[in-house]
Parts: sequence; structure tokens; C-alpha cells
Amino acid sequence: MKASFKTILFLLFASSLLGSCTEKCGDPTITPITESDAEWLVYDTPDTIKYTSNTKETVKFVLSNAFTEQIPGEGYSVTDDCIDKQDTQAGRIIQNVSQKWPGMATYVIKRPNNLIVSLVLQGNGSFEIDENNPTYPTLPINGLNYKDVFEIKKDTSSTTKVGDVKQILFNKENGYIKVVYFGGKSIQLQ
Repeated sequence: MKASFKTILFLLFASSLLGSCTEKCGDPTITPITESDAEWLVYDTPDTIKYTSNTKETVKFVLSNAFTEQIPGEGYSVTDDCIDKQDTQAGRIIQNVSQKWPGMATYVIKRPNNLIVSLVLQGNGSFEIDENNPTYPTLPINGLNYKDVFEIKKDTSSTTKVGDVKQILFNKENGYIKVVYFGGKSIQLQ
């Protein structure tokens, strides 16, 4: 998660800059994350999330980072002298205990008129989902019915590189349900 680590450091630096704005510019309007928005983050301490791999071994993930911070609102930048509007960003990062599987994260950005929900897989980038339009109202997987499931499928014309993500199944209640990679590796929630 080198890119995520660098992003987190940058955002922490930006937050410190934003904190110093109030001395000369007054209090900015902050768009807070609601309890309902925070449900998209799914994971909390001391969660241990267990998956079954394609080779039938148990794969454990734990919450490694959780943060909430203000970021410049739309139309503003951290380099602006005064930032009148700030949005709120929050994230949860889970890491494989054995470090054999890529880390996974959920991020939300709350703006005055919308919520941006993103899924991040280490080494595979970020995938934005429309929280109001799940791909499947109900999806049966191994005898369990998951509600409001979002599916992200990688276009095979863009990549089939071994290790790149092929499919993600995710919902607000359970988080990452299943992740399939090109080359045959996969994990599924237990």
C-alpha cells in the first residue's frame, strides 16, 4: 500500500495546513460524514475478517488503518490561502496478516450534495461505486444470500495480467465478499 501510505501522509500534511487557515480566514463550512455514510467503511477495530482462498486455506485480514479528516471542498486546493468549504474523507484499510494477499480499503468522501464511495485494492487502483445502484439486489453465493451487492469487473481487453483484479463483489453490510484475480487466485468471505 505504498501509494495509499503516501496519500495518507499527504492528506495529513494537507489537514495541518487546513487547520491553520482559521486564524486568518475564519471558520470554514465543513461537510460532516453522517452515521449512514460511515456504514460504507464497514470495518472497525478489532475486526478480523476471514476469507477462504481458491486453495481452501483460511486467509485473515485485520484493520490496519482508520482515519477521518477534512479535505478542501470542490473548487479549492490545499495551496489556497483561504478555504471556505471543506469536505470530509474517511477510510478503512485492511491488511492480510501473512502479507501474502494485497491490502483492501474502503473510502468515502462526503460533499454537500453527494457521497463518493470507493474501493481500493493494493496494486490495482481505486474503483468508485454508485451507492444507490447495486449490481444485484440479492446475490446467492455458497448458500448465503447477500443483499445490495456491487460488482466490479475488469475489462479483459484492458488487462489479463496475473495478479490484477478480475472481479470484486462488495456490499455495505459485509464489505468485500469476494475478490478474484487474473491467474486463478481468489478469496471469498467465510
